[in-house]
Amino acid sequence: PRLLQRRFNLLQQQAQPGWLQQFRKDVQALLLAELDLRLQPVLGLVEALEREVSRKS
Repeated sequence: PRLLQRRFNLLQQQAQPGWLQQFRKDVQALLLAELDLRLQPVLGLVEALEREVSRKS
């Protein structure tokens, strides 16, 4: 949250056209990266299950 606040403040102070849209893109990229990281263990379990099912077939 602190880094997002600093990024928001920096973009707001620079007052470039489209700064809020840029901030939204930054937040979206951050959230997608976090989601990807959090889903890695689930993906590992799914892959292990697929291997086990294939092995038993």
